[in-house]
Amino acid sequence: MGVEINRGEIERLAHELSEITGESPDEAVRSALAEKIDRLARPAPGSAAYEARKAAFFARLSARPRTADARAWRQIEDEDLYDEHGQPIG
Repeated sequence: MGVEINRGEIERLAHELSEITGESPDEAVRSALAEKIDRLARPAPGSAAYEARKAAFFARLSARPRTADARAWRQIEDEDLYDEHGQPIG
């Protein structure tokens, strides 16, 4: 079943969003609605569900393999991305 909303402001906003995103008006509205649903479905900060998701994220982060390189990340970045004159390599 299709939904058709005939309100001038909604149509104007759909066209404005489609111009910004480069999507068709239908796709722009679909993605905007999906993003809003995703945002509203997330647990509220401070809730038990939020804290559980946060704990799971940090557990996955801690479980990642570590590098054997003892250098600080800044030193690795400086040595691997920049030459002796401070210019980007590549």
